Amino acid sequence: MSKNLPYTWEQIEAEIRKAIWVSIEAIGIFTTNEAYSELLGDENADEDTFDIKRHRVYSVVERCYAYAYQLPGYDKVEEENWYEAEMLLNGGMPVYTHNQESPLMASLDSPLRSVLETFFARYGMNVYQKALNIRELSLLAGMTESVARASLSKEGFKLDRSGSTDESAILSSEEAIRWLTKRRGFIPNKGEALDGQKKAIVEGLVFDQSMAFSEIISELSRRYSTDIFEITQKMSDADKEWVLAFFKRNKPDIRLDLLKTIAKELEAPEAMFVGRAVTHLIG
Repeated sequence: MSKNLPYTWEQIEAEIRKAIWVSIEAIGIFTTNEAYSELLGDENADEDTFDIKRHRVYSVVERCYAYAYQLPGYDKVEEENWYEAEMLLNGGMPVYTHNQESPLMASLDSPLRSVLETFFARYGMNVYQKALNIRELSLLAGMTESVARASLSKEGFKLDRSGSTDESAILSSEEAIRWLTKRRGFIPNKGEALDGQKKAIVEGLVFDQSMAFSEIISELSRRYSTDIFEITQKMSDADKEWVLAFFKRNKPDIRLDLLKTIAKELEAPEAMFVGRAVTHLIG
């Protein structure tokens, strides 16, 4: 389990229970006792004992939670879950009775809403190449909105604005993944999403002047060890030895041909990668 996980599943499960209960209570005001009991599944059940797993919202949130934080089961998410999450965030279930409020209420910054918003942001970025606003970026980065705003400004990321609010300021999905990759609190994508964002991630690292090139080498080695291994399998023993030494942060003699090969295989911007690598090797 990721150390950056902001909420346990037990916390979210408790909020799902509360959300379903409030919804049932609200609907129950306008329905028959028989229909109300059917919603509960057991006429003797109460808020703490009714079976929440019989309600579809449970499995929807379970999938959203796994995808939001890239946990086991993240690959089980389906396109319809995106629309269901949007419905839950925008009033798809009753959120209020005369004496109770649901964690889904828009005015509450609840863990349940945060999970759904994080899912919505990650899925939108990965699948629909959706631009993200400050709120969405901060959720994925595991930081406050003010810190995210300051970081974006300091690092020169330009947001497109259609108004004066943070919601109107958005960062393209490609730029978002470049910025997120450098955030300690960001839980990296897995599977197909990670493969599809390789170029953006590598470019973000290579162009990052705040990182020493030795740090970039270590990060590339950590992320793409399998790719590096595959590169070396196509090489002579001498070339393989050079590449492995390079990624161990040693400083072998400069080989422009091998640096260009590495750049091509890792989808790095060749001129910048080779230039920074040469500076590193002669330093």
